[in-house]
Formats: sequence, C-alpha cells, structure tokens
Amino acid sequence: MGTAHPVMDDRDLPTDGDLVLTGFRSPLGDMLVCTDGWIEEVGCGLAVPTGHVVVDLGGADLLPGLVDAHSHVQQWAVHRIAADLSGARSWDETLALVRPDDGFFLGVDYDDGAWPDPPDPRGLDRFGFPVVLRRVCGHRALASEEALDLIGRRHPWAVGDDGLTERGALALLDIVEIPMEARVGAVRAAVRDLLAVGITCVHEIAPDIDPLRRAGEPIRWVAYRTWDGAGPPPMDGFIGMKLFADGSIGSRTAWVSGGYADGSTGGAYMDREDLWSAISAAAARGIQVMVHAIGDEAVGMVADVLREVAGSHELWRPRIEHMEMVHPSSWDVLREVGVVASMQPNFVARWGMPGGMYERALGDRYLRMNRFRTALDLHLAFGSDCMPPDPF
Repeated sequence: MGTAHPVMDDRDLPTDGDLVLTGFRSPLGDMLVCTDGWIEEVGCGLAVPTGHVVVDLGGADLLPGLVDAHSHVQQWAVHRIAADLSGARSWDETLALVRPDDGFFLGVDYDDGAWPDPPDPRGLDRFGFPVVLRRVCGHRALASEEALDLIGRRHPWAVGDDGLTERGALALLDIVEIPMEARVGAVRAAVRDLLAVGITCVHEIAPDIDPLRRAGEPIRWVAYRTWDGAGPPPMDGFIGMKLFADGSIGSRTAWVSGGYADGSTGGAYMDREDLWSAISAAAARGIQVMVHAIGDEAVGMVADVLREVAGSHELWRPRIEHMEMVHPSSWDVLREVGVVASMQPNFVARWGMPGGMYERALGDRYLRMNRFRTALDLHLAFGSDCMPPDPF
C-alpha cells in the first residue's frame, strides 16, 4: 500500500500581513482572519476587515503548521552535496556507489541494519582517494586511510585508533569542511522540502546556526547547541544545549543493561558527576537542557541527575532525547522531574519491526522499547531526527 501525502498549496501567501482564508475544511470553521501575521479569529461567517487580502482555498483541508521537535536539517541537507547511500542493501552495493569527486568522496545515510554482513572499512582503501561514509544515525562514520590521514592533520580529535571517532562522525560537516555557500544552498533546498510536507517549525540541533540565518527561509527555527559539557559556550541565537549520555543502538554504543546480542557493550559518554555539573551550570543560567539518552542505563542516570539538580536549581522543561529504553523504576522519577520525552516514532517503523535491527541487536528486549503510551504521562514531543523529516 502506498503512503498518502497531502497536496500542499504552493501559492505564495503573505505570512506577516493582513489575510483572510476562506473555503477550507476544519473542525473550527471555514474562515481564518490573520492581521499583521497573527491569527486573530477562526470560525464561520466572519466579517472581512478592511484592507485584508481574501484567499479562497477551494475546499482544501487547513492544518496548523507541524513542529519537528528533534531535527538536524543541516546534516540532512548534505544529501544535496554528498552521495545518498540510503538505497544500498549491502556493503558491496555501498562500495559500488563510491566515485571520485574532486579528490574526496563523501557518502551519507548508509543503513546496515538489514544487511547480510557488517561493513568492513578496510574495503575503502582500494579506491586510492579519501572516502568517508556516514551511517544514517550520524553516530558512526567509516573512512579510508587517506581520509583519516587528511582529517587527522586538521582535526586530530576526530580520529581514534579504530578510525573516525563518534564525535568526529557527529561533527562531519565541520571536519570535511564543506564550503558555507554550498551549505546555505543545501539548507534552502531542504527547507522547501520541509514546507512541502507541512513542517513550519524545526527544533534544530547543531553546533552552528549561521547557515540557517544566511538561508533566510520562511521557517521558524528553535536552535539547540551541541555541547560536550566543558564550560557553557556562547548562546547567541540558541535556546538550549544538548548533551550526550550515550550513543545509538545501530552503532552498539547506547548504554543498555545486559549489553547486546553480539556481546558488545555500550556505555556512558559522561559520568554522573560531569553530567550533574553540566546540567547545574545550564540551569543556573536559565538555559534549557536536552540530553540524548537511548539505553535504559543512560535514561536512568539522566533521570536521577535531573532530580538531584532540581533540588537546588529550577529546571526549565528538561528534555530527554529518544528515550527508547526505560527501566520501569525510572518512570516515576521522570514524572516527578517533569521531563519532556522527545521521541521518534519513525525509528520504530524503520528498525523496530520483527526481525529488524532492534531485535537483532537486543533480542526480545526490543518489544519493550519506545513506550509512547506510557510517555503520555510526561510531556511528549515527536520529532524525526531527519530520518527523514516527513510526518506522512
């Protein structure tokens, strides 16, 4: 069965002026009055104020603009610059997509969750030019020896004993040094795609929002700055900070009790004391904090630390991102603290079906992941993590 997408009205309507929309379908009525960019009234048989532009929508459905509560538009936009690897169904198919491109090949969004065999980064050395491939989760990137040598000279923190570090993978746009002009152009194209599916507000998580400012597109950005917890950075243009408590299921770096089916183990990215210090420092400045935590051990630690910090500081809508695995004992703490559960239903569709990546990684524990109904007791927000940003 195909997926139904809404048909969007592509007419340019003033978003900061005086406007009356008519002829649409909505439980609230069939007329909307907007003055100076603000909705004043919705109903039936409303008077049309003098000077307002009247637009008949011809029986279309009218919905509020959608909010993507967890997004990385700048990373997703790189599809327009890099090679899209999302269609590859094996490591061999991925390698077949590698082509020389100005002496450096960048490919994004390979997903080995359903591959018959895991990727082998040694296969990248045969090409004779720098190659970097980023996994769809953004937490892992594979690189050829030539690429590691090039990146290591410029950004030594991004290269470890086993290749690109997870920090390097997450900062891929910076370490491959994509020109600003190209990044801005990619963001502009990405925003048009967002608007086409009804997304009008994006909670963007990034170390830099300059490309968003330069793009100047008609979308509302709520920006969160990625942070390693060392000394709160400047917050110009950012509403909050994002910390990492663990990694991802796909890269086997999420901190889960009992480890993984293949014997690997995840772990904490920040110890309890550092996490407490970082959240306390942000709370003291009135800055909203979001913490990436996927595994139940990570979620439990974050919940406990938030409760401790709340004893001495006022927390403003603390968020836990993804929260895919939660120990039963943590739910009461999450409710007590008033956590915003920022979750991604599209992860379930992509990896949470029987026989999918979650089951292969965790066994039958995957059946207890992503408890959306239980999370309704919290403040629940849905986002896409740009995998992809399409609510339909």
